[in-house]
Amino acid sequence: MAKRTCPGCGNVVEIKITKDGNMITKSCPRCGYIFIKYQVKSVNQA
Repeated sequence: MAKRTCPGCGNVVEIKITKDGNMITKSCPRCGYIFIKYQVKSVNQA
């Protein structure tokens, strides 16, 4: 897990990763600040 300083609460935290369908959210477990949120698209491989 990655540790970052949260700009929301100022603490060094381990990023909480949440997957909801094809949306990935990386957030602070203490204050809920969202570092990044992105959508994963599947790639069909032959």
